[in-house]
Amino acid sequence: MLYVYEAVEPGFTQTYGDFSFVISSGLTIDGDLGVTEQGNFGNHMMEGAVRTPGFWQSTLGQSLYNGIEGDEGDANGDGIPDGDKDFDAEGWSEVDLLSLFGVDTDGVAGNDEFAVWDANGNGVEDSGDIFLTPEELLNWVDGGDKGGGRDYVTILERDLGAAFLNTINNAAINGSSDPAVDPAIADFYADAVDFILAWDGNFDGIASGSKKAQASEWKDYGSDAHNVLGAYNESGDGMVDGTMMQVAMDGDDYSSLLVQNYLAVEGQMIA
Repeated sequence: MLYVYEAVEPGFTQTYGDFSFVISSGLTIDGDLGVTEQGNFGNHMMEGAVRTPGFWQSTLGQSLYNGIEGDEGDANGDGIPDGDKDFDAEGWSEVDLLSLFGVDTDGVAGNDEFAVWDANGNGVEDSGDIFLTPEELLNWVDGGDKGGGRDYVTILERDLGAAFLNTINNAAINGSSDPAVDPAIADFYADAVDFILAWDGNFDGIASGSKKAQASEWKDYGSDAHNVLGAYNESGDGMVDGTMMQVAMDGDDYSSLLVQNYLAVEGQMIA
């Protein structure tokens, strides 16, 4: 008896496979493309392409990863002053995330803020909502003082800011005009919002109380929110039925030859 298994690559889930054959002389196994039958393995690529907070520090509001092999480039532009992006040379898609998913809050043509948390989805900043300019969001993702100097609210602002940007970036990659937080992190996303509303009501990155004062709420729910959002931003992991597992593609994996081949085959099958 011959048992055949597939080593599943990061960012994919196996939908078919792991079978066995009785070995006989002249045995031939042929599997047709796209058919669930002996000899084939089926795989599904996870949607999205999460990026780390460090990525968003460099590219916030500047450019959108387009998922094309070899287009990952350098986040600030290679040797270009002031971090300006050379889209033609480095292959980035010149799409402004603010124009796609921002809101107009000043009455002037063009979107000027991101709705990081809009409880009723009306596009208006009500009490308990979090609307930020790109500059304010960048301040969150920068994460304050390094080397252990961050307080808890600053840590969660960094986590939440990056998770929001990953959410809208994934919507753009997937061609959606209505981004929604991944269910695998949604509860923890909301917990981070609650923590920030409690300790940084004006969203300037400066907590209204000491790290010691924040410690009780951090222990109750803030720490879990940090762990889950941090894992999502770094590697696409999320909480599913009480278990951490990968739920989104890593941005670096998205540019691999394996992924590009998968997308090409998938496109042929759809066509």
